[in-house]
Order: sequence, then structure tokens, then C-alpha cells
Amino acid sequence: MKVIFFLHEIQHYRIPIFRLIAKKIDLTLCTNKKDQIKKYENECFSVEYLPIKKLGPFLIHSKNIYKIARNFDVTVGLMNLRCIDIVLMPLNPFLKTKIIFWGIGVSASYNRNFDVDNRLDFLRFWLFEKANALLFYTDYPIKKYAKNKVSKAKMFVANNTVEVLPTNNNNDTSRKDILFIGSLYAEKGINYLLEAYLEAYNTVGSCLNRLVIIGDGKEYYNVQKFIDQHKLQEKIVLEGAIYDQKILKEYFLNSIVSISPKQAGLSVLMSMGYGVCFITSKNAITGGEILNIDHGKTGLFYKDKKELISYLIDVYRKPEKFVNIGRSAKNYYDSERQPSQMADGIINAIKYVIS
Repeated sequence: MKVIFFLHEIQHYRIPIFRLIAKKIDLTLCTNKKDQIKKYENECFSVEYLPIKKLGPFLIHSKNIYKIARNFDVTVGLMNLRCIDIVLMPLNPFLKTKIIFWGIGVSASYNRNFDVDNRLDFLRFWLFEKANALLFYTDYPIKKYAKNKVSKAKMFVANNTVEVLPTNNNNDTSRKDILFIGSLYAEKGINYLLEAYLEAYNTVGSCLNRLVIIGDGKEYYNVQKFIDQHKLQEKIVLEGAIYDQKILKEYFLNSIVSISPKQAGLSVLMSMGYGVCFITSKNAITGGEILNIDHGKTGLFYKDKKELISYLIDVYRKPEKFVNIGRSAKNYYDSERQPSQMADGIINAIKYVIS
């Protein structure tokens, strides 16, 4: 069985998932990033360079993907209305490949809350229903699509997750740090976190747990300026971008909480995988990863800055509260969000369209 995925790029965190899939099927991935051809040349899947060009707000491949898809039993394309040549594939009566659309299934972006903008839902339901199967990051969209006459039989879930490295460190009572990991953009709330941390520091003093910031971006120098201005060099550590998973693992294992004030992406799953309590806003920007948080059990939501400050203070005063949530989050990850489970969800959709 030959399967092709039309991707804009191959995200590094997806590689463990694709390796698991490639053990069972003949897998080809398409990428817009030319350097990824050499980077993944020794993998168990094939990689093809397929440039993408912009037409206003839309994206289209520079080659005819319909001709490419004809050579494969199954085609998996991004569930994105801007990818016009992908989402129009089911309308081609001469295309015999089975088509699966894969994605969030609802509106989501870096500057708009999850499933808030419903204006184009009618188009999503109409176009995506014409595929042989739909594959969602979460089970959230299924009820919504079913209400709009999309067959439940053709809808599948491959819960979005990431791989974490194995660890023998069970001494979670030794965790101390407050962790922020991600791009340093204002939209993610890094400045909001710094202001909250400063207020907590002014309340508790030097006993407050240190804040470790991993990431790079537009706000990097403003963060450094904030640290210097408030003489917090001993309390706030700005590490820059780190991509080595072995190094990242150690930071997670030393952290008691992971905080992302305004965005809840895959760092939710990574934190859970390492047994770290994740804290974010109830209204954080997300691609659905926030749905993994059960307040007080697998993570925490804060209502306002005052409550975030109280959490930062409690990390020092009541650490066992966050350790227990971290343990619960780890159990949830181990039982519900393993990479093998995500791979199985994708494989199940592929088997369905073939049968």
C-alpha cells in the first residue's frame, strides 16, 4: 500500500509518528523545505521536495499534485481551506486515489481563539465531506461535523501528541524551576508572565523559584532588558532556543510547572509527558491541545493575572500541589497520548479508505 502526505514542511516532532506509520505502509512525505530532503534521506520513509507558492491568502503547489497523487493508493492532505489544490482534490472525477483530509477541523490561528470564527464552517463541511475520510487532531469536531451530515463512519481521531524521551528520574519532589518554553512573541504572553513573576517576587522575595525561559524571537531583547532593569539575573534565566531533546528533557525534569500564559500548543503534551504541571489561560490560543487539560487534575487554568501570581507564589509555598498534578498528567500521557496511539489513529483511517 502506497500513501503520500502533502505537507508544507515536515515538523521535527512528527518524525517519531511517521516512523511508526512507515513500519506498516510505504510512506512518502512532501515538503516545501528543500533542505529536508537531505536531512531525512536515511529515514524509513521517502521525502519529496514540492515547492509551494502563494496566491494572495491561498497556497498552491508549483507542480500538479493530481498527477503525483495518481501513483498512490491513498493521499493525505492538510485540512486547510487556504491549500486550494489539496482541498479541491475530491472534486476531480478522474482521480482514483483515496483522499483523507487531516487537521484541526475548525478555525484556529495564532491570533484567534479555537473555533471562534465560524463563518467558513459551511465551506469546511461541504468540501471536507467529499473526502473518503476525515482525520482530526482531537474528537472535538466530530459532533459538529455529524450535525452537518458528515458520516461518523468516515471520521477518525489521531490525538495530537509528541514523543518524550524515557527517563528513570522518579524523584519529582526535587523539581524546583518554573519553565517557559516557546517562541518569544508578545502573542504568547511572555511579557505577561514576566510582570506576574515580578509581582510574585516582590511578595515572596528571593525564596521564589527561579524562572527558566527557553526560546528565541522578537521579544528576546525586551526580556533581557526586563531582567536587567529589575536586577533579576539570579532569578530569571534566559537560555535562548534549544532543540536538542536530551537537553530539553533535563530542563523539564528540573521543572515543577510549565507556564504559557496565552498559548497552549504541543508544549502541553511535552510537559505532561515529563510529568510537569502545565498552566495557561482558559482562553489561550490553541490548536486543540488545551482540551487535554482537566483543571486541577492534568493541569491548571488561571482566570486573571492575580490568580497567575497566586500560582507562582504557591509553587514556593505549596509545591506538593503541583507535583501531584504533574504525576496525574504523566499518567494521562502514558495511557492516552502515546505517539503509537496517534500513529494508530492515522493508520486506522488509511485502512478504512482502502477497505
